[in-house]
Amino acid sequence: MASAEGYEACCRLADDLEQHWSEDEDLNRTHAAIISSLKSASDHPKDGAQQIIALTPTLARHVEVILQKGRPDGFQSAILGTLADATREAQIWRPVFGLSQRPDRAMNLKQMDRETPPDSILEVARRIVAGTIRATSSRQMRPALRIIANCCADNNVNRSSFIGRDGIEALLELLRLRKDCDLVIPVLYNVCVDFDEPATDVHGKPWDPLPQMQAASGESETSSATTLSMAEQRLGTYWFPYENKTSFQILLDAREQAEDCAGTLADLVEMASRVALYGTQNFVQEHDGNEPGDIIEVDTTADIVHLLLSHGADLADEDIECRVSTCQAVLNLLSQQDTHTTVISSDNAVRKLIHLPYSPTHLQRPLEPDEDDEEEETPLAPYRKEILKLIYTISATEAYTETFDVSSNLTKSCILDLGRFLDHQPTSTTPPASGPFASICVLLANCINTTDRAKNLLRDVPDIAIILQTLLIKISDPEILLPAVDLAARLALYREGQDAFCKSQGSIFLAIAQILHNRASEVDATGLEVQRNAIALARLLVKGQSEDVFPKFSIDPAQASHETGLSTITSLSSEVYSLWDRTTDVQTKIEIGRLFIEMLRTIHGAKRDPTGRNATSPHENKTEHVPTQPPASSLTDEFNRLDISSSIPSAGIFKDKVAEMICYTLTQPQGPSQPQSQPHTLASAPAPVQQHANNTNTQARAQAQTHAEAEAWFGLALLSTIPHARASIRATLARDDFHILNRLRQIVASDASPLPLMKEDEDNTKPATPADVGSQRQVQPRMRQTTTRDPRYENIKVLVVKMLQTEQPLPAPGPPRRLDKEEELVQEGLEAAAAEMGLDWVVV
Repeated sequence: MASAEGYEACCRLADDLEQHWSEDEDLNRTHAAIISSLKSASDHPKDGAQQIIALTPTLARHVEVILQKGRPDGFQSAILGTLADATREAQIWRPVFGLSQRPDRAMNLKQMDRETPPDSILEVARRIVAGTIRATSSRQMRPALRIIANCCADNNVNRSSFIGRDGIEALLELLRLRKDCDLVIPVLYNVCVDFDEPATDVHGKPWDPLPQMQAASGESETSSATTLSMAEQRLGTYWFPYENKTSFQILLDAREQAEDCAGTLADLVEMASRVALYGTQNFVQEHDGNEPGDIIEVDTTADIVHLLLSHGADLADEDIECRVSTCQAVLNLLSQQDTHTTVISSDNAVRKLIHLPYSPTHLQRPLEPDEDDEEEETPLAPYRKEILKLIYTISATEAYTETFDVSSNLTKSCILDLGRFLDHQPTSTTPPASGPFASICVLLANCINTTDRAKNLLRDVPDIAIILQTLLIKISDPEILLPAVDLAARLALYREGQDAFCKSQGSIFLAIAQILHNRASEVDATGLEVQRNAIALARLLVKGQSEDVFPKFSIDPAQASHETGLSTITSLSSEVYSLWDRTTDVQTKIEIGRLFIEMLRTIHGAKRDPTGRNATSPHENKTEHVPTQPPASSLTDEFNRLDISSSIPSAGIFKDKVAEMICYTLTQPQGPSQPQSQPHTLASAPAPVQQHANNTNTQARAQAQTHAEAEAWFGLALLSTIPHARASIRATLARDDFHILNRLRQIVASDASPLPLMKEDEDNTKPATPADVGSQRQVQPRMRQTTTRDPRYENIKVLVVKMLQTEQPLPAPGPPRRLDKEEELVQEGLEAAAAEMGLDWVVV
């Protein structure tokens, strides 16, 4: 009290107290003595501080007596109001009205049981709030709350005494009773925020720190505050058993009375949720049963999750700060996997979850880029990403697919929302629409886990193909495109889905072209995955179609872009060639090669029905094996399912680079970064588990490598049927010091003996790869050991035959074209390979 501020504060408090007197003479004498002591402290700056500290217990007891005996009631309220005003106007009273050091548990228990007089003004206020000192009206309760708020602001010693004496529980009880909620909420926040004592177990041992606490508490990476505080622990685990109300329900029920402190209320909900990071067992409450000694456990976790996704979502609608806090609270709860089943149990909960990190206006108006939208994007962006991750996780569970199918209310509402959001999104050049596009696509994609579900969705929502096509055109955000392309691919796996996309108004291939036109950065992992998946989607859509599909790869320049929604006039083939030239991503290049292989297969597809689709049969992947011996004419009979003599109306699509694209897989030492087909499950053996796992992984990788290479050789063999492509094939075989030609020779040389293959019957025969056309196997009924050659070998055989046959003299006049040195070496290599395979008859 040596400062001028202290002197002035003592004088002011003494003067203010002197304005109020009781009808009780004994109280007045004590009152006068305290006022005199305050004035004396102000007159002696050197000893004033000690005098005030010594006076505090006396003042606290005096205030308690006033509240019990003082008359009239206005006197009680006036004294409390004066003390509350003092803590607001002069910060020096805040520590003085509390304790100078943290009390121990024994002292706290004595104060709670009122075995001793109050040791501070703060304790008197706590007793008023807890009801152990009766407050006759709100005029006394509110000053007490103000004293608590001011004394606990930025003072952990005072917080410690208040929290250790069940102060948080007392405040929550006031909220439950809906008393002075507008003041209780900020008081509760001041008590809990930044408290430095850790949560403890029943034995008083502090809980361990958690890395997740940094994100939950908003602390910087360098902060050590990674342990749940005792205040957060008490706030999150409080439970009123007689009404089965958790602290979450008590807090959220006070929303209507929160008035101007909704943001603070949301912060308290988030603080309470942090205890979930240590496990949902902390929400299991106990109470006495009907019989002596009986303990009944009540798990309140599910109730809390539903509350956050219903009442919490309503609180989030108040403003952006409320939404941020509510999102964090939900993430804290759902960080525990056992809460996911609770979310799945209600389609409304799932829907609330995906909409939570978005402003409610996204459901009501078109997106108009303005400053308010930009202000909301920044704080909510990380929560949108985290909730999207949750949706991926939750919807990937078996429980999700069992609960929601394509006819569920959730699926229907998702499709309706998707269409509505797209209506509000003009073009891909505008800012991303503020809506859960990505989460909706993930939910829809993961509920399509069977053929029937895909067909039912296409039947019940015939516009789904148009909706997805529109999305791919209007949206450029990779986080949204990734699940959208995946959803489209799941539908494109089936004939009905392919037809829906290929026959819809506009062109799905142009939508894919626009995705490629947007050019993902080579360091953008998500963008690259979208790029790869978009090419794979094009391959799925081409598969089984007729060559009439190729005109849809481009758009008539005379057609205005606004008619299609495209931001640029482009074509799929030109974008693919452009992407090939600029990308360094291995998997992207492999997917491009696979796309052209499928296009070649489509051109040579036989027996097309009137609808333009290839005729199929139950055994469309099975044909009889042709023995390895010189046929009457050529080995192209092995391609008897393909019409290799058909004209090539779309030959302009196949430029010289196609051979290089198809062979790219063959240039990779370890094969593709991802298997092109799922390896067969290998039967377990009575060997050590680790050794078996290693063997399984090795065989799976080798099988995937073989499958990928076989497909490349198959595509190269098909390409060799196009006359103008043969020169590019020879150039490709010669590239990089004849790397691919040498690979061809190695495969031929290593396939001297056939491979054993166990088969049960013809119906169980499955092709190993899409190159099965060139690697047919003869299988007889009943279990027996047969032999098969490496599918790469079978496809290479056809390639060699076609390439050597093209060198036969032409009937046209004039000398034949002379081969250059590289071409001669390729020719020699092919002839040598033919000789090793017993194809000398084909060499001219």
